[in-house]
Amino acid sequence: MTYTTRVWTLTGAVIAALLYAGCVTWDVLVPAYAMNAAWAPLFPSFGLTGTGFLLGLLESLAYGALLGWLVVFVPATVARTAR
Repeated sequence: MTYTTRVWTLTGAVIAALLYAGCVTWDVLVPAYAMNAAWAPLFPSFGLTGTGFLLGLLESLAYGALLGWLVVFVPATVARTAR
């Protein structure tokens, strides 16, 4: 894995985890605007308990890392096959 791929993968994972933590915090602080119904299908282990939060955080890290990896891998592969 190249340095660029590692940076994008880590960046995607961190951004997704921060967004997840922010959204769950928002759900707890402002329950009238909670998005629990939207989070449940995306994260199978989602819950507002400590364990559910940690599992959801791990899942968001994995989704973000996958997205960051795809941002680098797909264009590089397309450019390589276009030659």
